Amino acid sequence: MRKSTLVALLSLAILAAFAQSKTIEQIRADYNALKTEVARLPQMKETGIMYCLIIDDNPQGATYPGVGHFRSKTHFYYDVAGDEPPVLRLAVESYEGGTQRTHTEAMYDERGRASFVFVSQRTVDGQPVMEQRLYMEGDSALDFTLNKIGAAEGLRAQSQRDVWMKANRLVKQFLSVMGGGDE
Repeated sequence: MRKSTLVALLSLAILAAFAQSKTIEQIRADYNALKTEVARLPQMKETGIMYCLIIDDNPQGATYPGVGHFRSKTHFYYDVAGDEPPVLRLAVESYEGGTQRTHTEAMYDERGRASFVFVSQRTVDGQPVMEQRLYMEGDSALDFTLNKIGAAEGLRAQSQRDVWMKANRLVKQFLSVMGGGDE
């Protein structure tokens, strides 16, 4: 009897720990639901459930020395509840510089940590060069893919860090604009 109680308690503890961790499928479902909410925002107008801050660097498309054409546009989708600070939910950045085109999307959890990051690099004519996906839970990586396949260990560590740094830079940019940059 005592042994079966111990086994039952241990099983419950394992199940509880497993239930708390997000799976890649759950992150994908959360991301798809968030993207659906974002797509509906223009139709919802003032009844929308999120706000959007847009930063448009060089909207006139002036050329930069040594780069040529340059433009960066970032959309920050966030929630505000009462007197609480804003909570960033999604950042979408499009960068064009010379012949480089990069599109980054980062979804954040309620604590401001990236849970999913997608980075796509394309040529001027739209041909894909590289796509990276990083799935996170807290500060731990769950999965990282390069061009929809697992990356080799050497390339994986550096690429994963680069993708995480992009998401981290975006949240810091958001916080600095919203007055919480000292966090």
